[in-house]
Amino acid sequence: MHEQLGHPGKDTTHEIVKGLNLNVKPGTMETCWLCTVAKAKQKNVVQFSLHKKSQVPGERVFQDLSSMQPPARVAALPRENRRIIVDECTHFKVSHLFHRKDQMAEANCELLKAWKDIGIITKFIRMDNAGENKLFEQRVKSKDWQLGLQVEYTLRDTPQHNHLAELALATISNKGRALLVGANVP
Repeated sequence: MHEQLGHPGKDTTHEIVKGLNLNVKPGTMETCWLCTVAKAKQKNVVQFSLHKKSQVPGERVFQDLSSMQPPARVAALPRENRRIIVDECTHFKVSHLFHRKDQMAEANCELLKAWKDIGIITKFIRMDNAGENKLFEQRVKSKDWQLGLQVEYTLRDTPQHNHLAELALATISNKGRALLVGANVP
């Protein structure tokens, strides 16, 4: 079941199986070889932060963008940039793929406006100071959107300050690699 569910953790697998009332052979879960291989290929990400955690869903979100580069001998991917937004309070993750980095700004504004319309008010967004994020900040403060966000920029080469987004990207990548290893895709 662990593999069929996309390689979630042991506790999550047990909860899903229980929630779906599936009949699964009882016993202990063995270590997943595919997850072990995927974890061996990951980069280390620091897992701590020094700020006070938000207790209100949607109040502070963390954002990061990851470019996906195919091997040189493979044709270009149709969408090469993965943006992830993670809510600090609930750890709810929203991930989207974009052809170009500059497309992210408008999509972020639309997402945060949709949240605002249903009562989830985002006050802070934490991200690095890359060009696409500065474009996003301009759009947030423009007459078109006026979302009233306070942007918190992180310093260069300090992933620990944007840890929730960094860890989410690593987790999604690991699960994807585990699925590819299981399908014998190099």
